[in-house]
Amino acid sequence: MNIQDLQSRIAGLEGDAQDQDDIADQVEHTSKGKNDGITKLFNAIGSVPAVKLHIEAAKYRDEAARLRQELAQIEREDQSSASVPAP
Repeated sequence: MNIQDLQSRIAGLEGDAQDQDDIADQVEHTSKGKNDGITKLFNAIGSVPAVKLHIEAAKYRDEAARLRQELAQIEREDQSSASVPAP
């Protein structure tokens, strides 16, 4: 995998994580000041859907962190090979 592919995957994972957190926040704040049927349902269920979304976001962030480490290793190897003079 090349540097650009890794950078693209990292950005995508971070975007996915943010999307999951945004949806979780919306779910968590749906019930604020409302008393309609859907809100009552969310209150009865609790924050289980939001917790699952936050867990998914954390998984995306963990994968992005792993890819950042892989990217850093590739960049170090590229720098090392670029600094070695040709015979």
